[in-house]
Parts: sequence; structure tokens; C-alpha cells
Amino acid sequence: MRNARRIIGCITILAALSYSSGARGAFSVPNDPYYSYQTILTAAVPVEASISRAWDITTDASQAIVAVIDTGVDLEHPDLKDNLWINSGEVEGDGIDNDGNGYVDDIHGYDVRNRDGDPEDQWGHGTLISGIIGAEGNNGIGSVGVAWHSQLMILKVFGASGGARLDDYVAAIRYAVANGANIINASWIIPPQPGDPEIESLKTAIREAQDAGVIVVAAAGNNARDLDQEPLYPAAYSEEIENVISVAGLNDIGGFLSESNYGLHTVTLAAPAENIVGTYLDGTYATLTGTSAATAIVSGVVALILSQHPELQMPDIITDLITHGSRVSEFEDRMVSGSVLNAQAALASLQSAEEGTDSSGGGRVTGTVEIASAGTASSASSAGCSLIIQDE
Repeated sequence: MRNARRIIGCITILAALSYSSGARGAFSVPNDPYYSYQTILTAAVPVEASISRAWDITTDASQAIVAVIDTGVDLEHPDLKDNLWINSGEVEGDGIDNDGNGYVDDIHGYDVRNRDGDPEDQWGHGTLISGIIGAEGNNGIGSVGVAWHSQLMILKVFGASGGARLDDYVAAIRYAVANGANIINASWIIPPQPGDPEIESLKTAIREAQDAGVIVVAAAGNNARDLDQEPLYPAAYSEEIENVISVAGLNDIGGFLSESNYGLHTVTLAAPAENIVGTYLDGTYATLTGTSAATAIVSGVVALILSQHPELQMPDIITDLITHGSRVSEFEDRMVSGSVLNAQAALASLQSAEEGTDSSGGGRVTGTVEIASAGTASSASSAGCSLIIQDE
């Protein structure tokens, strides 16, 4: 089936950068060289929404499995290889389906498109998304992910020509559910199909994920459109399927990213989306701008929450994120929550609940605040904006 284009954002390749620890405030500071350029995580607007403030509560998401349905991953990337999910029931490279799950040699996931156990990335987007979620932290190299320790299940659905088939998205979701994923990261969009406006097969697979207690974190997309009026999926399913978190994007001064989609009834919350540093092909690093990046940040935070509180049910986690987001008056007519992701407040509220103490909510912000620069133009060279285009 032909599936139209999927916007994956603007990728900028980073040049080598020197490490500068700098003063970042009272939170855990990793020794990763690119960390000093990740100010969108450490000095976000509003300041209380900074991802790094949550790291004093936990940096470990290794008890949660995040399925990254995307272009694959650089399997040998030094900042990712120790954070890849391992299928303990499979023997690598023996050509046998050892665990009897219907997939051969699926050690770290599966290449659904090409029907093999080697989900190697040819495009870079999936590697970037994986690194934003869970690049290893405090290992002295590269960047740091939202979760310093993680389990990234890699499910490749995009082919060599850049396209993805609807059936492959569905198969990847079902693989993730059947093989123990807790979270599915969907940094992609599919428009309504002729004769199938709500894409029923995709909807059914996501309902199956809901029944299994799996959270789907979905990009709102980068078309500057209202998903209430012009839905894109799976993001727009959030209005009726309770396991979908739909994510809009913020620019680096805390306003709405100009190209981010929105929707009072269909978009759940917003997260940083501009110049987010992540891992890239051949052991390198790049930045990604767009709701794909924002979605990866939310997936990382959900993984931190689940690893700290594995007893939580799916609706409780989503309610926690919404309730403890940092409310922004300008966003109240653009999203369900009217708020920005606040990882520290969400985690602290759960910790306080366990201890029987009170915890403040996410607060309310009515304006924007200048933040420190994430680097200079000379530190990067542009690779342009990448689009994945459909094929048969």
C-alpha cells in the first residue's frame, strides 16, 4: 500500500566538539563531551521543565523496554550498543528461530521491511531517535540520552529507498507487544488513506498494544496543522485510544515550534524539539529538529518513570505526565494538557506518593525566557532537512 510521505525532521551533522562541563545547577552532571551542547535538556523553557532536573531522581530506565519503530539503528555505535535490548532466547547468527517467536536472529529487534534480524540503519533518523531516548550517559563519550541506561528494541520499517509499508508498521507494533516492550516510540506520521480514513489496521494494532498495557508515544508531525481538523496517525488516535501520547514540539526559547502540529483534542503535551543532540551513523552525532525529537524525549521520560515504578498502570503514567506538566497559557487552546513535559515534577510526584508526602505540580508559565546558547554556528555543518518518501 502506498502511504504518502512521512516528515522526519531536519538533521544537522555535528563537528567534533570539546568537552566543557560548565555550571548547570543542582542535578547530576554526566561527563559526556556533547553534554555541554545539550542545553535544550538542561536549561529548557520553562526552567522547571528541564529534563536534567529529573536526573537527581533517576537516570536509569533499564527496567523498561522501548521499541523504536523507525529506520533502524547503528548497531555498533559506541553510545548505543550497551543500551540495546537483547533477546535472551535467541542465538545470534545461527539462522534459527531459537525462541520460536517467528523471527530468526532477532537479537536486538528485527528488520521488518527486509524480513531479517539485522535492523541496521541506512538513513540516520532511527539512530538519532534512539540516542535521544537512551544514549549511554556518563561514559565519557558523545552525548547523553534522556535515559542513561535503557533497553532499546530496534524495529526497522523503512526500506533502502526510504519508504515504509503500512503492513510493516502493523507487524512492528505486534512484534513489540509480543516481545515485551513497555513503550513504543512512533516518530512518524501516516495520513488518512483513500477508502480507509482512520487506517483501521494500524488502529487495531494500537488497540492491541493498549490491551497489553503498552504506551505508544507518537509525533504530532511537522505540518503546522490542527490534527483535530486534519488528523494524522497514530498521533490523532490519542482522542479515543487511551495508550497514545501525542507530542507537539517546542523551539529553544519555549514557544511552539513553527512547523509543529497541534490539536486541542488530539495532541497531549509538548516537549523540546529544536536542535536536539543525538547519535548518528558511523559512530557520529547530529542534531534533529521536529516533533520526532520531542517524541523521543517523552519516550525516555516514560521509560524512567516505568523503571522507577513498574507497578504503575498505563493510564496512571499518562495522567501523571499531564497533571504535572508546566502549564503555558498560550498553549491552552493547542493541546489537551496545555502544558510542557516536566519530567522532574512527574517523577517527584510519584516518589512523594510512595513516601506519603506532598509534591508541587508543574506550575504555570505565561511568557518566554532567554536561555543559554547550545553552541555556535561554526560547531556544525548542515546536512539539510531529510524527508522519507513513500514507495510501493
